[in-house]
Amino acid sequence: RSTADLIQQAVKNSDNGVDISREVADVLEKIALGNRKVNELIDEIAAASEEQTQGIEQVNTAVCQMEQMTQRNAANAEESASAAAELQGQAMQVDRAVRELLTVVHGGATTSQQPSAGKPKFVPQRAKPQRAAKSHPASPATKNASQKKAPDHAEEVFPLEDKELAEF
Repeated sequence: RSTADLIQQAVKNSDNGVDISREVADVLEKIALGNRKVNELIDEIAAASEEQTQGIEQVNTAVCQMEQMTQRNAANAEESASAAAELQGQAMQVDRAVRELLTVVHGGATTSQQPSAGKPKFVPQRAKPQRAAKSHPASPATKNASQKKAPDHAEEVFPLEDKELAEF
């Protein structure tokens, strides 16, 4: 009997080993399924990381472009300020020329610049008395010219309103 008991015990052990093998196979199957899910998650993370990398590169490109635009704007502002200063200098030269012309037109009157809201003002001063011509009667054209009133201010000759300067 002991052989039969041993065989029976061996069959039991064998069945038990088969059951354990099935359980191990089920667990290994679950582990393999878990590994596949982990691999899928890793692939998704890698794809998301790639998208983030592309997004960061786009943001970096945009920031570089904004920096370049800021530098261009600063250069343009500097050029505009320089041009404005040059135009102001030219406007002052024109104003001086107009005042000199008015001095000539007024027959020796001088100008002085009074600060009045940022615009130069022509202030005529008393002209020196001129000697009358001895025996040359004035022609009709000369009489009409002498009767015309000369402008008192540079703005009357060349109106320089802010609107006109803005359009210039």
